[in-house]
Amino acid sequence: MFEEIFSSPAVLRRHREGPLASERRDYLQYLKDRGAASSTVVIQARYCLSIAQEIQRWPREHCFKAAELEAIAASWAARRVTQGRAAAPRWPKENFRYVACGFLERLGRLAHNQDPPPGPYDALVEDFLEAGQGRMLALVTRNKHNWHIRQFLFYLNQRSHSLEGLTPDHIDAYFKHLSQTWSRVS
Repeated sequence: MFEEIFSSPAVLRRHREGPLASERRDYLQYLKDRGAASSTVVIQARYCLSIAQEIQRWPREHCFKAAELEAIAASWAARRVTQGRAAAPRWPKENFRYVACGFLERLGRLAHNQDPPPGPYDALVEDFLEAGQGRMLALVTRNKHNWHIRQFLFYLNQRSHSLEGLTPDHIDAYFKHLSQTWSRVS
């Protein structure tokens, strides 16, 4: 699988010899088999290697709780900023945690917490995501859409806005809010 997505000998070696190589390979194949885009598989491969490196000090049977993943992701993202690989830790941390949840879930190493309390728009979000299934969206794509929608709804809720009263100005303000975290540093 690594040979299908990476061509650089050094990168191939890093992925082949990194921790949890067979598990990472299987997970990437799982994503590909479910229709994930090639670019998504490459991004997931990079994060999965970092995740495997971060969790190798834990026992192989350890199931990670949300708070543990949050701390691991925050530490990893802070190092990315220190290394000049990211301008701010927010998105590296969010992406690390997002990929870690999928990868660790597949490995059976994600501790499941209680579901969050229902939100006022949960049914609408679910209907929207179900409609996307008609377009044959891969599960990872559907989950990413779900995450972005919930981030937007959280933003609205923090500012006491509702979907019913949404205006173009609210959307502009949201993108302005997001733009403060964007970085051209990769």
